[in-house]
Amino acid sequence: MITGHSFQHKDSVDVTSPADRRNRPDALIELLRDRVGNRFERMTGLPTLLLPLAFEFSGDSCRTFSATHPACAEFSDTRYCRESWRLHRAELERSPTPHWHQCDYAKWCGVVPVRHGSRCVAAFKLVHDGDMCSDFFERYVDLLDLLVRDVVESEGKPLADRVFTTESSSVVDSSSVHNGSPIRSMHAKVRRAIEYVEGHLSDTDLSVHGIATVLGIHPDYLAHLFAEQTKQRMCRYIAIRRVESAKNLLATTDWQIKRIAFATGHANPKWFSQHFRDYTGLTPSEFRRSKPRDE
Repeated sequence: MITGHSFQHKDSVDVTSPADRRNRPDALIELLRDRVGNRFERMTGLPTLLLPLAFEFSGDSCRTFSATHPACAEFSDTRYCRESWRLHRAELERSPTPHWHQCDYAKWCGVVPVRHGSRCVAAFKLVHDGDMCSDFFERYVDLLDLLVRDVVESEGKPLADRVFTTESSSVVDSSSVHNGSPIRSMHAKVRRAIEYVEGHLSDTDLSVHGIATVLGIHPDYLAHLFAEQTKQRMCRYIAIRRVESAKNLLATTDWQIKRIAFATGHANPKWFSQHFRDYTGLTPSEFRRSKPRDE
């Protein structure tokens, strides 16, 4: 298992300015893909991979996205590449600034974040063969970062504000989904999906696709049924139930934060802390301090 990379950093900034687009997550993703990714490729001939880190959609998009750049396709199933992406992701959580390194497969790999406030909501991944000198690759990273800043400054920030405000206000309390009478009136597949989620919150691979496979139903149909009957997306429901389970463990046990993260299906304690704060406004430690142990 690899333990780290020597990342080089560029300063990154959060940005502001108005835009007039739909208040939907995919509108922001479309904007970034068109105005940054496609534009960068036209200028340089190099493709980028857009990673929607903070977005959850219904249907296919609700599943775990691939962090494999086309230039790395032949190495995508290697343990090294999976661990490398985990380190990149952790680096974005720790310091959401552009960074890059040369991997064991002689590839330059760079990641440029898209920020909303202090939060990294998306990132562009850039890869090139290692025969390019470091200075040239750094210039490509600089250019990609400039394009991100320009688009977010001119259009993206207000759209992101509306997207995340809409996302937060549209979440339905998960307790209403499995509280006596409502669940009995639901489609049998939705009831079984809820029961499966409740019994597998500690599974880090828990997903719409995986649950659909267990239930013998198409993932898109399950996502549609779930959203129609519960008024919230299934991936959002899973995320909320994990946070609620973590809140209970924080208030009623002396377990370390790391243990609670793993027990609630979070593979990385740092991601768990950020995820928990996104939903509650507090870090796990702050939440624990705010709650008497007998609650």
